[in-house]
Amino acid sequence: MVNFMRILLIFLLGLAGCSSFGGKEKTVDVTTGSSKRADQLVAQASQKMQDENFEGAVALLNEAKRLQPEWPRVWTTLGIASARLGNDQMAKKSFKRALAIHEKQYRANPSEVKHVKEQVYLLILLNRDQEAKERLARGQSNHPNSRALKRLSKMMPKILASDEMPRVGSAD
Repeated sequence: MVNFMRILLIFLLGLAGCSSFGGKEKTVDVTTGSSKRADQLVAQASQKMQDENFEGAVALLNEAKRLQPEWPRVWTTLGIASARLGNDQMAKKSFKRALAIHEKQYRANPSEVKHVKEQVYLLILLNRDQEAKERLARGQSNHPNSRALKRLSKMMPKILASDEMPRVGSAD
């Protein structure tokens, strides 16, 4: 169970804001110093989460969100940590905030598939499976050559069947 969660966490955090696996998310309207510091805080929080120190992760992520309030990676990671602590209300709020940011960024730049992927993942984390499937189908229609969306589509049944994802909210 821990191995699957670690892989899932790395996968979700690795995808958070990357155009392909392993990339870095670009931040918007921030100074370089706060961007770099927020990135360091998220990296430290991710390590704490791998060590199952979710309280420590939340503290770091709260500081990161103060520095980068429009950075969806911060909100997604905060949501995962909050869910692991059993704070479903904060997790839901964080996932919804990340989703709203990704939707806004996708509207601003509809060629960036990463925002579609993240919307799908966040909808799953919010337990809105049907909406996630529809968003993925729409994304594939808009980006028929996207290997990332094809991979996500193949993985979708396994992701949806997992009982180890930190899902919050009522089921579809």
